[in-house]
Amino acid sequence: MRVRLINLDRSEDRLAKFTAYNGHLTDIVRFAAIDGKQARRSALAGRGIIDPALDYTDGALGNLLSHLALWEEAIESAAALTLCEDDVIFNHDFERQAAGLIASMDPGWHMIFWGWNFDAFTVFELVPGLSPFLAQFDQHGMRAGIESFRSATISPRPYRLLAAFGIPCYTVSPAGAALLKRLVLPMTNHRIFVPSVNRCFANRDLSLALLGLFPRIQVFASFPPLIITPNDHATSTVLPHTNLGA
Repeated sequence: MRVRLINLDRSEDRLAKFTAYNGHLTDIVRFAAIDGKQARRSALAGRGIIDPALDYTDGALGNLLSHLALWEEAIESAAALTLCEDDVIFNHDFERQAAGLIASMDPGWHMIFWGWNFDAFTVFELVPGLSPFLAQFDQHGMRAGIESFRSATISPRPYRLLAAFGIPCYTVSPAGAALLKRLVLPMTNHRIFVPSVNRCFANRDLSLALLGLFPRIQVFASFPPLIITPNDHATSTVLPHTNLGA
């Protein structure tokens, strides 16, 4: 699997930690993350990338632009691409299990999430047309069990994803990348209603913007997850707050 690691040039400590945890990956290339502090918002608005009034933080803007650039790579290469943030921890058997899960799926999928933030709920479709199921996780317990997760034997299955917070690692198909670009641009200030939990969220970063698109795209998640993220807000390079702000 082709994996792109999104990492800011100034985040050398995060890169070192990532490398220490994930040296078993065989096909991973670092992508120099776009620094939102250096982006010219007026130029981006002129190109139809963002609305001039978009109130994303610099970190959230850089994250958006980085993912957009990698979606372009997926489109141009006509091949699926896996994107991951630099705080992700992969299970030792990720490459084999992820490849097998993708091979088992019907054509037409757009995104597959390999994990999500553990400090928020996640909603899956239990059986198509039957009922969603809402899952909650123990983030503190997950952080304490990192080593157990890395070596665990996991047999994941794909479930239709209805809601999840964070975009630590996912695979996007070329068709999915093209559709996502068409649906998210220009990025605007708006609110996202999540029917499965009857809640509304403000669009503060790309992960939240994607929530509003889940009903319109073929998005799935690996369950159990094949990656985890400590999701430490104190060291986040994207947002200083949680994703659950209304």
